[in-house]
Amino acid sequence: MKKLFLSLMALTSLTALAQNPTVPSVTENVVEDFKPASTNGADELTDAADFKKTNKVLFMSAGGKETGMAEGENSVGKVAEDLKAIGINAHSYISPETAHEWQTWRRSLYQFAQLIFK
Repeated sequence: MKKLFLSLMALTSLTALAQNPTVPSVTENVVEDFKPASTNGADELTDAADFKKTNKVLFMSAGGKETGMAEGENSVGKVAEDLKAIGINAHSYISPETAHEWQTWRRSLYQFAQLIFK
């Protein structure tokens, strides 16, 4: 699961880098560890039962303008569907008309809070 999380974070960082090539060198370190998006998803999770013991919910989000994250085979929605299919309580949210920016994170936090404070 660590690989899945790191892959999603790296893909988000790559999107930010593509939109703003002056992103600080921290992003460059994440980009070096990036695996192709085709490795994201349920196939990265080697022990679903163990993951479910320590994680009650998995939440992924992206801005609607983030290429590759908002739609398609490697989108956060598709990854969440794949994880649900193997029994993980996975949720996704796409923030409309935003990219890798504050408004996306603000909306995403609101959606995530609805899941954890039930």
